[in-house]
Amino acid sequence: MGGLDWKGFVIANAETGDYLGQIDFVRLDLKNGWGGELGLVIGKKQEYGKGYGSEALELMCRFGFDELRLNRIELSCWSFNDRARKVYERVGFQTEGGVRRAKWYRAGRYFDEICYGLLKDEWESGQ
Repeated sequence: MGGLDWKGFVIANAETGDYLGQIDFVRLDLKNGWGGELGLVIGKKQEYGKGYGSEALELMCRFGFDELRLNRIELSCWSFNDRARKVYERVGFQTEGGVRRAKWYRAGRYFDEICYGLLKDEWESGQ
């Protein structure tokens, strides 16, 4: 598995098997121990706030650090997405390298992209 790879999983309701969303490492550099561009989506607003995203993110971090032997996981988030930012920070991700200012235009406004990272030793000390 050299070079850049991809790993993804469906998030499903454990009781019904219904699709709730997905979580993916869009880019993996297994040689250098880097999992970048982690993406997380919960598809329906009525499923927000039920802990599915937090659980999926924690499981993906465990998978990345323990199974893929990553040293680092990173992701980014739009400044308007307070709900996602709280989840990322609760799991242990820290803002890094500042903010990519006014990177996305939506509904007549520009929004910043906030970059986050989590290192294996930080993950292990927080568990």
